[in-house]
Order: sequence, then structure tokens, then C-alpha cells
Amino acid sequence: MHVLKHFGSNIIFYLRTKALAYINSYFDNHGTQTNTLRLECNGTENNIADCNLYGNSPCWKNRLSGVWCSDGFSARLVNGSGPYDGRLEISLDGVTWGTVCDNDIGDSEAKFLCSMLGFPTNVTFVPPDHPYSSGSLQYVAGSIRCTTNDGNQQDCVVEGGRQCGAKRQVGIFCSAGPQYRLVDGSNPNNGRLEVSFNGIAWGTVCDDYFDRNNNAAMVACRSMGLPSSNARVIDTTPGNGTILLDNVECKGNELNILDCQHSAIGSTNCGHREDIGLHCE
Repeated sequence: MHVLKHFGSNIIFYLRTKALAYINSYFDNHGTQTNTLRLECNGTENNIADCNLYGNSPCWKNRLSGVWCSDGFSARLVNGSGPYDGRLEISLDGVTWGTVCDNDIGDSEAKFLCSMLGFPTNVTFVPPDHPYSSGSLQYVAGSIRCTTNDGNQQDCVVEGGRQCGAKRQVGIFCSAGPQYRLVDGSNPNNGRLEVSFNGIAWGTVCDDYFDRNNNAAMVACRSMGLPSSNARVIDTTPGNGTILLDNVECKGNELNILDCQHSAIGSTNCGHREDIGLHCE
């Protein structure tokens, strides 16, 4: 388990007032309706009085807004297959930890979080249906969104609310780059193509688009240091585990199949009967 406390001006941290419902679990506001004021801010105001304020409206007490002020947040990855992947958990005070829903979190946020944790960032992604066990912690954030400002400095917004089920707790994968291998072949130059991003967990590659020509086969063989001029796709035995790559389409001059067009890592509609096999020569 790796933890990094990150505070300072390079993270702009705030909670949008429309998305603070989760705070009620801390402040124990439950029960009947009450009349309240409705407040909407865009996050750039210097004073709450500069926000839009609306008149009295009925609101259940379990929807009353609360605010947690913080200079930043801590992050960690847990229950991963190695040190650089796992379920994302964050803390606003360095003591209480919670999970994050997968709303709006993509490669940009994954890259920022991996960098924040001091992990490799050459390949970073949010694996769909990740294998990390679901945590029993409460939700701290409904989303984390990162953008690059005019000074190429990344600003991240942590939003509360929008609770989600355990299957949508976000996981992050940080990697220095992929490794490839051929397995279950008749010799070292042929077999089922498998890929790993941490050298521990291996997954397969779907044949969609990959087998339209031999371009992707040439690129894959070349990236493994094997003969590639006459590389071709062959039938192979089905693998197991995760299908990590799908819809791989190469021109033939790429150095790595991740340089080719492909679906988001881990996103696939394939079964293992479609695992790609290669013969490198």
C-alpha cells in the first residue's frame, strides 16, 4: 500500500455546492423537511456572498449541505496486483479514508494521480470492471476531474455526491510500459500473444481488427525482438484472465502495438475464443 499526502498550490481543491450530499454522513443531519436557502457557486468566487442565492425552498435534512475545508487530499491504491495499481482511495484529512466513484474519471485523471503518487506514468488507465475487491469504506468523492490550465499546471476538482455502487469504485493502473510474450506455441516464435503492464498479471489480445492484415503482427513481433518481416496471425488456444487489448489496428511502422489504434485498455466485447495468436518470422 502506497500513500502520498499532497498539499500545495498545484492542486486546486474544492467541493461544488451542488454535490455535497455525502457530507451528511459526517454531520448526522437526518429527519424531516426544513426550509432552506439554495446556493450555487462556480468555484471562482472570493466570497460566498458572490454566489447565486435563491429563496426558501423545502429540503429534507438528509440533503443539507456541509463543507469540509482542506488544503489538498491524500491518495492511495489498495488491493492491487502490484505496487502500481489498485482501488483508489482518498482522504481529506489524512485520517479518514474513502473510495471514489468512477464518474468522469479517465486517462487524464489517472495520469495525474499516478504522477502525484510518484508512480510510472507512461501508461495509465482506469480499468473497467477492475478485479480489485470492493471496499467497505464510505464514499468520499463522487468524482475527480483534472484539467491543464494555461500554465500547463494540472488542477484537480474533487466533487462529492453522486454515490455509486461498489462495482463502480474506481481503480487506477500506473505502468512504465507494456511487456509482451508468446505462450502455448510450438516454439519461442509462435503462440498466443499476451500483454502485461506490471510484469505480474498477464492478459490477452482480441483478434478484432488485428487479423485484417499482418501489420499488427509485424509490430507485435518487432516489439518483442523477434523476426517480423513475414509475421502473421495464426490460430491459438484460448487464454484466461483479462482481455486487455481490443480493436488493434496498425499501419505496420509503429514501434509498439500501443502506438496503434486500439480501444481503451481493458475495454472489450470479446471472448477468449478470439484471442490472437502470432507466428514471428
